[in-house]
Amino acid sequence: MMNNRSDIGNRIKEARKAQHLSQTELANRLGKTMRTVQKYESGEIEPSIGVLNEIASILNISPAELIGYQKKNITLDTLSDVLYVLNELNKKQVFTLI
Repeated sequence: MMNNRSDIGNRIKEARKAQHLSQTELANRLGKTMRTVQKYESGEIEPSIGVLNEIASILNISPAELIGYQKKNITLDTLSDVLYVLNELNKKQVFTLI
C-alpha cells in the first residue's frame, strides 16, 4: 500500500526537526527553494526518488523510513515458522536464480 504525500511530508518534517534544521537550511542543502520544502512537508507535491534519497542523506535517515516502509518483526522459533516465511517469500518470488 502506497503512503500518501502528507505522510511522507510529515516524516520529512519530523526528521528535519530531529536534525535541528530549518526548512531554509534543508532547501539550501538540496538546492531547492524554501517554498519547495514547504510543499514537500505539507504534501502539496511529492519529491522524486532522487530528491528523497538526497533528503534522507542530509537528514541521516534511510529513504525507506521516509516513505514509511517498515519490516515486520519475524520470530523464527520453530521449523513451522521457518517454513511459513519461506513459503511467503516464494509467493513473492523474491529469489532470483543465477
